[in-house]
Amino acid sequence: MKHYVLQEDVCLAVQLLNCCYDCLKRAEKAIECEQLSMANYWINEFQRARDDLQELRVKKIERDRLITLFHECSRKQIDLEDVVRRISGEYLFSRPSSN
Repeated sequence: MKHYVLQEDVCLAVQLLNCCYDCLKRAEKAIECEQLSMANYWINEFQRARDDLQELRVKKIERDRLITLFHECSRKQIDLEDVVRRISGEYLFSRPSSN
């Protein structure tokens, strides 16, 4: 889990993973007892936990991409503060007038 999500999200990711396992076990038991609506409920809960876990993964991937971009810009001696200032300035001047 350590490299799968951000360090600050590890505890939540573990909880979500445990929730996924628990939901699947409960769905299996419900199927064994022929309680299909309850099984469907637990499958939906599993999918919610899985989706939340996937969001944490996407957050990590996006952060890693930004770090890579930052290092690449630093290696090429690109001043990111200057880039941000230029973009902000262009945005201010390119906004449509409210006439």
